[in-house]
Amino acid sequence: MDKPLITTIIPTYRRPKLLERAIRSVLSQTYAHFQVCVYDNASGDETAAVVATIAKADSRVKYYCHPHNIGGIQNFNYGMQQVATPYFSLLADDNILLPHFFEEALETLNRFPEAILFAGQTIFINEKEQRLGGALDHWMPGLVSPPNGLVQVWEKSLNWEGVLFSAEAIRSVGWLDPTLGGSADQDFMMRLARRHVMYISKRPCALFFCHNNSWSINRDLREHISSNKKILQRWLADEELSETIKAQMQQRWEVFVKKTISNYLCIKSIFGGNKETIRIASELMNKEIGFAYVPLRAIMIARLANYNVLLKRFLVTAIYWYLHLKDRLIFFKHRKKYEVQKCSIIILP
Repeated sequence: MDKPLITTIIPTYRRPKLLERAIRSVLSQTYAHFQVCVYDNASGDETAAVVATIAKADSRVKYYCHPHNIGGIQNFNYGMQQVATPYFSLLADDNILLPHFFEEALETLNRFPEAILFAGQTIFINEKEQRLGGALDHWMPGLVSPPNGLVQVWEKSLNWEGVLFSAEAIRSVGWLDPTLGGSADQDFMMRLARRHVMYISKRPCALFFCHNNSWSINRDLREHISSNKKILQRWLADEELSETIKAQMQQRWEVFVKKTISNYLCIKSIFGGNKETIRIASELMNKEIGFAYVPLRAIMIARLANYNVLLKRFLVTAIYWYLHLKDRLIFFKHRKKYEVQKCSIIILP
């Protein structure tokens, strides 16, 4: 068997069925020279047996179980520290890769050796397998150079599910920062974008499943805003960064806070009915940006919804149809592009 060129790291914790789907999506790649390394955070369930069954049929699957739970970010770091191949990818155990990802990424990186990574489109879908949007919808395809890439990652974010990294990325910027919690991935991508060229592709390469048990959906609002503010402060203190870039990043902060609070209230307050989230959102808005119409409007609507069951039902229905119609309009506007994407997407059982 040829020596693998790619390592896919899959940290996992007590999601054996979803993990199996994730592993099989990697094994379905059209490019065959890779290995899948599963790092179990001491699940203590049937995870080991599930991986053993797959590994018995395909020796490219490797498994390691920590003696105790070391935390999600540290588990990613452990996996990255074991990388001995020229390239690697990071995959959450509840998401999947699309079959042509490795082949497309390697071909592109061979054409553009100056790029530290290839970022393919990650499609966000719900539990009904309906398309919610794409992680790169607001990006322009092609090469992105520093330091402009830093501002773009800060402004638009860059999901790593559909990213193939050169191993040089680890040698260049190190590991994930555990003190940043769920924003450690954003920080890692920004550090890379600050120093290196990236290649952006609109071709779908991964699926990100949005569901009730998703870690990203259930993040703590205080932690989310606090960790991103810490990231911003680090860049503002960077003496090598131009004042123009710093000003752009500072300007983006207010937009980020408004959007984050509004989205959080929509998910947690209107749909979840938790009044405590309204207090937290109000507190953070006043602390970070003062009076702002968009999050204030969301706070007021959420407050009303939590006192009126009929209004809450109406809002849930209205938001559902608004999002559905918006998605349909976007679909018809870009129909040809989505037809190509549809042919690329295969949901594994």
